[in-house]
Amino acid sequence: MRAQRVPGLSSQPRLLTIALVAAVHIAAIYALIMALNPSFTLQPHPGTTIEVIPAQTPPRSRPPADIPIQFFTPGVPNLLPPKPKIDTTTATDIANPLPQAGAGSTQPIVRSVAPTLTPVRAVPGTHTTPNYPPLAARLSEQGSVRLALSIDEHGYVAEATVVTSSGYETLDAAAIAWVKAHWRFTPALRDGTPVPASTDAIVTFRLTNRQG
Repeated sequence: MRAQRVPGLSSQPRLLTIALVAAVHIAAIYALIMALNPSFTLQPHPGTTIEVIPAQTPPRSRPPADIPIQFFTPGVPNLLPPKPKIDTTTATDIANPLPQAGAGSTQPIVRSVAPTLTPVRAVPGTHTTPNYPPLAARLSEQGSVRLALSIDEHGYVAEATVVTSSGYETLDAAAIAWVKAHWRFTPALRDGTPVPASTDAIVTFRLTNRQG
């Protein structure tokens, strides 16, 4: 029995092969045109849908390792790791630390002590009343003389000056001469050592108790 050939079946694979070859050639021609002229735009055939695929952006480079990466989460405060503390202590500070007072300190504590001062003292029996000047007695002059005395380290009156006058030069001069010649003092002491010092004295002249 002879098989009968159905008209149109043998031509379908052949048409499919021709369509694929044509599509490959069209794609090659389009790629060549785009390489030569990038501004060329393919106009779509009415009823044809063209899907535009966005170009992929290159990945962003990561920041350096020493810059902390901050992550922001909505509703959560941004917390950064604490900054490391930098020790500013130098080698000189370590080799020569400052002395600290307190327990375990080997530095001696020096306390300043005020010097001991002992004032001058009158030697009994030497502070006698001067002789009354004859001229002042005849003129009935009397009064008190206040003197500033400088006492040396031996207890002698090195200098005597009038602070308050008696009102009469004769009485003032007689008081200065007598005190420098007769009065004596125990010298002042500083930590047990005799030193010069100063003091005040009052010499009174009264006609009722005059001598000489």
